[in-house]
Amino acid sequence: MSGSDIILFLDLWPSPAEAMRPILAAKRLGLEVLLVANRITPQQAQSVDYAIEVNSYDGDLVRRTIAGFPQKDRIVGVAKWLDRSVEIAAALCADLGLPSMSLDDAKVARSKFLAKQAAAAVGVSVPGNALITTRDGLAQNAEAVGFPAIIKPLSASASRYAFKVHDLAELTTAFDNLTRWTNANRDPILALSRGFILERFVDGRLVTIDGIASGDTIQFAGIIDHENTKETFLDWQHIFPAPLVAEQHAECLDAARRVVTATGVKHSPFQVEGFITRTGFTFLEMAARTAGDYNSTHLIPGVLQTDYLRDCVLSFLGHVPNGGADYRIPPNCYAGTRYKITDATGRFRALEGLGTASRIHGCEHVFVEIGEGQMIRQPPDDYFSSRVASLFAAGHTYASVVKTLKAMDASITLHLDTP
Repeated sequence: MSGSDIILFLDLWPSPAEAMRPILAAKRLGLEVLLVANRITPQQAQSVDYAIEVNSYDGDLVRRTIAGFPQKDRIVGVAKWLDRSVEIAAALCADLGLPSMSLDDAKVARSKFLAKQAAAAVGVSVPGNALITTRDGLAQNAEAVGFPAIIKPLSASASRYAFKVHDLAELTTAFDNLTRWTNANRDPILALSRGFILERFVDGRLVTIDGIASGDTIQFAGIIDHENTKETFLDWQHIFPAPLVAEQHAECLDAARRVVTATGVKHSPFQVEGFITRTGFTFLEMAARTAGDYNSTHLIPGVLQTDYLRDCVLSFLGHVPNGGADYRIPPNCYAGTRYKITDATGRFRALEGLGTASRIHGCEHVFVEIGEGQMIRQPPDDYFSSRVASLFAAGHTYASVVKTLKAMDASITLHLDTP
């Protein structure tokens, strides 16, 4: 790479603690960065070489914007950090003649329904599911899938707008609410979903298999253990690596390899999500982009002690990082994050106990995610503000990381002013 090469970043992760790291990874490779995003802060604009603020939910508008960018011939890759960027990135790469998965494959990877079909076609277990686009046929689809079930948008990320339903009445209410919110432009991601998926509820250990697909080479970084809130399915704890026995580990990697190949992911990091149940691995959904929620910026690099984000950037350029090999996970090395999530509603005043939490053995970081005076609401009204802080720990065992995160969480008290 030369100093005249530009990598195009489609948006950035929302957390400031995450957003800067991929920019620095590109800089370490000698690249200039063009940031195209829905909203660009002054600090972000100062951190990149070119910044264009545009409605990044509108793929056609983004493509026209890049077509008019004076330095477009210097762009050597398109990096994607958010789910909504996956299809737009594929279209841009086709426009610019850059390495990427195809647009058709990107649409499959982005759809929770089509991705399950692709996985099932190559022998990967998936829960019973049905595509729902209208109110007609809800009863028939429910009978085919069974209860309890989950209804959610086809393309929303981070389990936003996922509802567990136990009977047809609950399903109908959830469908009506989702449809109303979509029509009211409540969240731009709903407008991109083009429908909903009903899938049988799966109980088990939730994991993601993370890695990089460089052309036809699939490289695994490892498997991350996840825990979600019971009612709203928000991620609230990740630990890497997941404490799996050898047979479970091998089955997860085999399933992920099949899914990544079947969905055509190329020249991109990926994250394959599923449950480990009594009968084996069951695939849920995937992300054909760099995993967020601090997985790619803190957990994976913290354990592997390698420049994983640099390798992610290299994959967007069409290179095969790490010699094409899987990443080696050192023994007795674990990292985890837990989100301080509140079930209260009010205006944020303070977090008490941050000093105590930061002095607990094994504490790595504490990031406050919201600003003083910000209004905190609960899902489904707001899927982001209830996460008030992110806590990070490291340790020599899985259990030691869990213990540290619990102690950190218990030492912090949230103070809200009631609305």
